[in-house]
Amino acid sequence: MSHQLSPRDMLVLTILAEMYGAPLELVAYMLGVSRSRAYRIVARWQKARMISDNRVRPVPGSIWVYPTRSACEALLDRSVRYWVPTPKMAAHTLAVFQLRLALTGLDLD
Repeated sequence: MSHQLSPRDMLVLTILAEMYGAPLELVAYMLGVSRSRAYRIVARWQKARMISDNRVRPVPGSIWVYPTRSACEALLDRSVRYWVPTPKMAAHTLAVFQLRLALTGLDLD
């Protein structure tokens, strides 16, 4: 079965690959959709095997959405070390991600 991903999907997935993942609320913000719509989009990404289906909540808040290793390597065009959000790194990753979005928005450059 083929899963069609839009340019917006690919943009957000690429940013998630660069930043190692994000909580669902931040994914919804990047997509410009409600949380319930973000759940449906993430489910589509999971069916396309772009996002891990492992439900983790490393810090208080919503589940984290993070790409599979194969998705990261395809999106970033390089070999990557696979990462699963842990409490120690999730808070730092989230802070850096929020700063990135505040400074550059969804700009990949």
